[in-house]
Amino acid sequence: MSSLKIVLLSLSFSIIFSLPAQNLLNKKGNIVAIFEESGMLKDANQDTIGQFMSDGVIKDANGDIIGSIDGDNFKDMNGDIIGSINEQGEVFDVNKMKIGEIPTNTIIKNNVGKELGRASSAIDKKRLAAYHFFFFNSII
Repeated sequence: MSSLKIVLLSLSFSIIFSLPAQNLLNKKGNIVAIFEESGMLKDANQDTIGQFMSDGVIKDANGDIIGSIDGDNFKDMNGDIIGSINEQGEVFDVNKMKIGEIPTNTIIKNNVGKELGRASSAIDKKRLAAYHFFFFNSII
């Protein structure tokens, strides 16, 4: 392998493993959650609170399955739908009542359009909504 290929390969790995995490901020600008590229979810103290797996499974800090993202639906650990999100970013509860929206990959609003928080950079809308269903606990 040529030295140029080795250097390029090393740079590629450096870029892949140094991708920045995205912070979820409350309306005061305080960090409430950190979404890492690996799927790990941490609180403001850098303690792991959960993980988004590539197959849609969601785990808590102990590694136990607490739910999943299945298409546009959010399911609890029994497979029951607890909410959903549509293509426009509107988030609905199990009764199909709108409970909020994520109009961009950085803004979170309640059901009347009031901004509750924002991300420091783009986070997948489904993961932002899943955070609400599975990890939200008075952060805002």
